[in-house]
Amino acid sequence: MKVYLFISNHKKLLKMYLPYIEALNKQLDITNSLVDADIVLIIGAWTWQGARIAKKAKQMDIPYIVCPLGDISERNCKNPYLKRSLQQSMYQKAMYAKANLIVATTPMEKNYLEKKGWNKRIALIRYAGYSHLTNTEAMMQNWQETDEETLAVFEQQKAEAIAAQTKQAIIAQIMQIKSRMPHQNIPQKYLDDLHTLLYADDYDEDAIKQELAEKKLSSYAASVFQTMTDKTGLTEGFMPIPAKKGRKSKEILKFVK
Repeated sequence: MKVYLFISNHKKLLKMYLPYIEALNKQLDITNSLVDADIVLIIGAWTWQGARIAKKAKQMDIPYIVCPLGDISERNCKNPYLKRSLQQSMYQKAMYAKANLIVATTPMEKNYLEKKGWNKRIALIRYAGYSHLTNTEAMMQNWQETDEETLAVFEQQKAEAIAAQTKQAIIAQIMQIKSRMPHQNIPQKYLDDLHTLLYADDYDEDAIKQELAEKKLSSYAASVFQTMTDKTGLTEGFMPIPAKKGRKSKEILKFVK
């Protein structure tokens, strides 16, 4: 799993967090590109840059986790009062409310975050520098499991939302592929799975055509089929509608990873 990691400059400057930062960079599979990221991890709070990354991740439909690492406390939320009030109203509260998960590092921090009520999805991953109840190895194991679980929940919810819109597996798979367009990253497996479905002989081709038209997916599906002629070897005889070569098919081809 590829992780895009952002750490606030304030946290980078504090020696007490250097082992934490080092462990994250060493143990997680870090990427410097949002396009290649499966999940985004934002460490620290009160930074406009972090809020911008969270917003961009949301636009690209990439799940993101925030870990304030002590920055969201009763004292830090009020000092300096005017600045914090402006930051909360401008971006901090919304950023945390939309996060797929908030990770607290102490029970006290978790309790305060729950009290704030910004987001109900809050987990506890103890920081070895704060607590003798864990160590770096166990901490990183928790982080990896949390990342995997958060991504799995995100993907499951998206799949369920698509499944609620159609009973046709082929159309659901086309919608799944389209859902990756904002991310600019379409896994090859998505095309392979669609290829398998198209080569089955147990679907109603006319019904597929009709529903694609009703959902205004015909043009996109035709572009996907064109891409699949290159990426999976799909042939015309197994396409419910003819493939269409053009700007969209080239864009899809560029996004396939």
